Amino acid sequence: QLTESELIIINRCPEGVDRSGFRRALKVQNPMAQLIFEGMDGKIIQPTAEDLPFDIKENPIKIEDEDFGIWYVDAYDHPDQYMDKEIEFVAQAFRPKGMKNDMFVPVRKIMTCCADDVRLYGYPCKIPKVTNIQMQKWYRVRVRYSFEPTEPFAPEQPVLYLMHIEPAEAPEQDYVYLG
Repeated sequence: QLTESELIIINRCPEGVDRSGFRRALKVQNPMAQLIFEGMDGKIIQPTAEDLPFDIKENPIKIEDEDFGIWYVDAYDHPDQYMDKEIEFVAQAFRPKGMKNDMFVPVRKIMTCCADDVRLYGYPCKIPKVTNIQMQKWYRVRVRYSFEPTEPFAPEQPVLYLMHIEPAEAPEQDYVYLG
């Protein structure tokens, strides 16, 4: 039942229970499932930093391959948690039409529902100096996070500043999930 469910509700969670441990165990069995935690009173527990599968107090914050989708959503929803922090992850280099050469987007393929919904997701990344970044190649990047306007792409969104880049192997799983 767990491996085929789209929504898993963990109810009657006492205060102080390690929800991140439950999340990791369930995501291993079903990475696509949306997880909702309910307290002893039956009310939904709003996710907090403790529920994330990575430590936002680390420097740099290391995002594992399977956690990119979770970070992508959380970085947009809670920019204050990431502001001016360094973040490290593996991604594919992409430059959309119209983007200047001093920027690129480190992306991952994210599946929101099924194989037909797979799209590239990532945030624009500013390159501080001339760097030979080959598009569609895989890299481990370390970036500094900011939240600012990126006309003409978006009025305000996460913007990354490249700190370090090195070639990397493609992840075992080509795509990740948002949940």
